Amino acid sequence: MRILKLFAISFCFMAIGSCSFFGSSISRMINNSDIISKNFKAEEEFNFDKKLIVIKVLLKGKEYEFIFDTGASISILSQDAANALNIKEEGASYINDSQGNRQKLGLANLDTVNIAGVLFKDIAVSIIDWPEYSAVECLGRDGLIGNNLIRHCNWIIDYENKKLIFSDGHLGDDDFLNVPMKYGKSRPRLDIQINEKTLSNVLLDLGSGGGLDIGLAQAKSLDIDSRNYPKVYTLDGSSQGLFGSKVDSVVTVKIDSLGFGNGKYLLYNSSLDIESEKGGKIGNQILKRGLLHLDYENNIIGFKPYESITRFKDERSFSFSPSLGKNGLYISSINLKGKADQLGLEYGDKIKSLNGKQAQDFPDYCSYIEFIFSDIRYSDSLIVVMDQKPEESLIFHKKSLWEN
Repeated sequence: MRILKLFAISFCFMAIGSCSFFGSSISRMINNSDIISKNFKAEEEFNFDKKLIVIKVLLKGKEYEFIFDTGASISILSQDAANALNIKEEGASYINDSQGNRQKLGLANLDTVNIAGVLFKDIAVSIIDWPEYSAVECLGRDGLIGNNLIRHCNWIIDYENKKLIFSDGHLGDDDFLNVPMKYGKSRPRLDIQINEKTLSNVLLDLGSGGGLDIGLAQAKSLDIDSRNYPKVYTLDGSSQGLFGSKVDSVVTVKIDSLGFGNGKYLLYNSSLDIESEKGGKIGNQILKRGLLHLDYENNIIGFKPYESITRFKDERSFSFSPSLGKNGLYISSINLKGKADQLGLEYGDKIKSLNGKQAQDFPDYCSYIEFIFSDIRYSDSLIVVMDQKPEESLIFHKKSLWEN
């Protein structure tokens, strides 16, 4: 799901890297990228602890951590990494992030990128100085590996074993269900089926820890009337892009089925987020249900589910999500008509403590993110003290999303 339900099954800071670009200079730099290694098959383990694929990359002989992100047209390099590598900007271009925020970033070129001994060359990067409260920096501190590198070979993403397998040759086998890959040179897209109706050109976004997001216009084209399905309305400002968050109204709808390959591979009891902004992307919460094959040479996306019948577990939440900002802890997302809403809590309300932890207990934002993933993520109850009533402790129990 797109919304950052920090206490639900999925922890979705994404899609952070679903960025688009403008300007001919960046287009030329992207098109100049290439791969040096030939006739190879390699493997690389990845970290998936926070629902994103984080890999080790060698730049000038030194190891860096990057998020593997097909949703990003261009790779991103942090300002700190650029300084350490003595990378000089060669231009600039405007970048849009997944939240609709737009900024002008410097452009540079990485002569060589080494992933598990496989060498890529002339990889264009946008250089970013992470915002002060950036979850992206806490997950892949050195940047994003975008589709301008990924498209140069074929990949199998094995979520269960946390392994990337990649080659300049064929990787898939007859057990994969293959569907056409569209726009592989920029960002891969595919057609999916929602309740047996086709939605075209959905972004396959490995930079998203969420599930399926669609826009209002897309929901109407599919005749999805949220009145006919279990649903949750959320005022959400917790999802982060490269440049920060943006408040949006989101309707999370429980759907009958989500399918690939004209329904040959079906996922049951899934859900989707309907946003006011244009959506149409699918992330790791759904993709992790099986092996994923990205065959850029033949423009194919392959699926091999880990289970014969894939059913989603009932999603649970505390009915709101907190965040940490410059003014302390606050409510950054709230389910309307959920328990927090019924108690009179509102979006933006300041929080004094979460399970006994106050804002000053976190030396930096990344320590707060670690607390969320290592402690709160596995809790079934949450004790909250609000600023406006510091003498009162509120206890929230994790419930089915549809009960909130």
